[in-house]
Amino acid sequence: MLVFFFILSDYYFNPGTKIISLLPGFYRVECWGAQGGTSYNSGDLRAPGGLGAYASGNMKVTGGPTLFYANIGGMGHSRRGGEAAGGFNGGGKAGDDKPLFGDGNEGPGGGGGATDLRIYGTNIRNRI
Repeated sequence: MLVFFFILSDYYFNPGTKIISLLPGFYRVECWGAQGGTSYNSGDLRAPGGLGAYASGNMKVTGGPTLFYANIGGMGHSRRGGEAAGGFNGGGKAGDDKPLFGDGNEGPGGGGGATDLRIYGTNIRNRI
């Protein structure tokens, strides 16, 4: 068995889509979602975002070499005042800080993006 983490270790901190060709055989797949962005409180970075989810499974590749598309999730962004962007591959945008009682320098971090594996193309319907 081969763990995809080792194949993708060069991409661990580089979100985006990576194309991998796998020969027939058995593989163990492990995916970690990206961490959320750090929050702000009174204009200072405070609490780190939550860690991404983990999922694993085994798969069998048959036939000839097969192309897979690994989408490596990106960490959520941080921004004073909120509205921080989410990370690559579906991370949610953070809410806005409305300065009703404060200085408007608070804000949650954006959500971390998903890490997933797709076959036959990059369309979301091709997730496995």
